[in-house]
Amino acid sequence: MGKQSGSEVFRITGARQGLAEDVRGRQRRYVISMSVRTVSVVAAAA
Repeated sequence: MGKQSGSEVFRITGARQGLAEDVRGRQRRYVISMSVRTVSVVAAAA
């Protein structure tokens, strides 16, 4: 059994991300949302 040169490679789009990538994404979204909230509170107080 050899490696076929014309074989197709399928991408699994339904696979979950790795834990490190998931945590990094959650942290990024958290920082962005907290920044927007902080700016909004400061703008409302001014």
